[in-house]
Amino acid sequence: MQGAEAYERKDYATAQDRFERASALFRAPSITVMAARSLVALGRFLEALDKYEETQHMPLPPDAPDAFQKAVSDAQKEAKSVRARLPLLKIQTLGAASRDKGFRVTLDGKPVPAPLLDVERPLDPGQHRVKASAPGFSDFEKSFAVEEAAHVVVEVPFAAAPADRDGAARAFTSKQILGYGLLGVGAVGLGTSLVTGILALNHHSHLSDSCHPGCPPSAAQDLSAFRTDRTLSYVSLAVGVSAASIGGYLVLAGEPQAEHIGAALSPGGVELRGRF
Repeated sequence: MQGAEAYERKDYATAQDRFERASALFRAPSITVMAARSLVALGRFLEALDKYEETQHMPLPPDAPDAFQKAVSDAQKEAKSVRARLPLLKIQTLGAASRDKGFRVTLDGKPVPAPLLDVERPLDPGQHRVKASAPGFSDFEKSFAVEEAAHVVVEVPFAAAPADRDGAARAFTSKQILGYGLLGVGAVGLGTSLVTGILALNHHSHLSDSCHPGCPPSAAQDLSAFRTDRTLSYVSLAVGVSAASIGGYLVLAGEPQAEHIGAALSPGGVELRGRF
């Protein structure tokens, strides 16, 4: 097989391409697990995890060849190892501009949705670039390298553009209004988490009825919807709690004197921190 030969000589890009082509013609766990291994070797961890998961959920007949059964078992073990190597990135926005209309953040040229800001998200190791812009503020750009298993925080501070230096002072006097706005964002985030969580549970119930242990092709739509709703539920919960915490503090504290206020996620929950 061309894919196996390319993999042996460490030409992983060619190997991954050949395994993908072979999988399109004949779906077998022994092929998809090799495609996943090629992606890992290329540093494309997120795509590799999707391929490992695809391998694990391939339905096998009772008399499936030993090579197929071993591929499924290997996919489960290797996926766990890759997850431990995944780096995590938090793009932390500082300043009222992060809530202004027209605010935009991109990671490697792709827009970053607001729910994924200020929370950790997995990404592939290697070189990355964050850009941000907002009306009336100077543009922000930063390139950085991410190592395996690293936790990286990129702070996006907003300095007023030269033509609007006194804008920062006006923003400071409106912090209490910002607090009410953040409370609204928190309510939306928590509500979204509840709805998507219920949808994820519904899809999980359908999958439990049809996946024994692998999932048939007819369950692919439910499986995809379950993963999407589960991720949205987790992210919306984190954003909702973070926004509500900061908003509540700003509303109760009135005009804050802090030079910097921020929220951080930790294993124990959400921390509010700053200099007062």
